[in-house]
Amino acid sequence: MAHDRATQGAADHTATTSGTFDGASLVDYVKTLDCIHCGLCLQTCPTYRLTGVESSSPRGRVHLMRSVAEGKLVADDDFAEEMDFCLLCRHCETSCPAGVRFGALMEHARGHLAQAVPRSIVARALRHLGFRVVLPSRAALGAAAFGLRLLQVTGVLRATRAVAAKLGRALPRHRTCRRAQRATRSRRRRRPRATRADRRSCSKAASCPCSSVA
Repeated sequence: MAHDRATQGAADHTATTSGTFDGASLVDYVKTLDCIHCGLCLQTCPTYRLTGVESSSPRGRVHLMRSVAEGKLVADDDFAEEMDFCLLCRHCETSCPAGVRFGALMEHARGHLAQAVPRSIVARALRHLGFRVVLPSRAALGAAAFGLRLLQVTGVLRATRAVAAKLGRALPRHRTCRRAQRATRSRRRRRPRATRADRRSCSKAASCPCSSVA
């Protein structure tokens, strides 16, 4: 059976170091076969719209999970980071013509990743504080919102970011965000500039972006 062969292939990639995981148990392989890779989910995904990176889209994540299950890709730290980058908003499910249960796929993968790689004490404490203390309580949510608003109004957050940037200690961004920023800068450098002749020949000079070019 194809599923059994894929499961066996993924099992051959069982973790040999602390940075890889057992792909056979991480992925619900049968559910990944529902995806037809049409791409209708791309523009509904906030992480794809932010980064423009295929692996940060629902289609890309399904392909990653299928590759792990088939033994073509090792479920390493990069795979775990991409799974964790998903917001699990499930907006992609509303536009999927094949009815892929993407949320169930992500929950399965994340649940097994959490069991395979326990989070640090600080991470567990923060998650407990956020999900078990702050979110269930309206009073705690109100207090947190008031505190954040106070920091914004007083300029503390802006000053902290400025000081951190000067000291070279700015918070690191997600690696896919950095790749997207570099790609955006590269596209801007390659974009041709409009000339005066182009602006004169434009019949919609009032609304055309050319009119803003010197």
